[in-house]
Amino acid sequence: EVSHSYSYFPIRINAKLFGKTRDEIFENLKGSNVFTRKYFFPLISNMTCYSQLASSAIDNLPIANRNAEEVLCLPVYEALTPQNQDTIISGIKVLKSS
Repeated sequence: EVSHSYSYFPIRINAKLFGKTRDEIFENLKGSNVFTRKYFFPLISNMTCYSQLASSAIDNLPIANRNAEEVLCLPVYEALTPQNQDTIISGIKVLKSS
């Protein structure tokens, strides 16, 4: 009895492997009117009110911090056309080749 929204397709961008950061891809896609989301960003433990806590140290939360830096959710919805898909793919591939 679960209903999915299918609103985003999460991907991880490893800057060392891909050659570009998640934020560079985010900005490039935004320039093509493709609106993505940076999930887990900003990480709550990095907010001013929590950042001074010992438990918020980056070394204590390596996976959470990596997710905050790498996860990008691409749009996916019923009316997503092949042309929209091509725009999304091109917006990522052009950065890979540059």
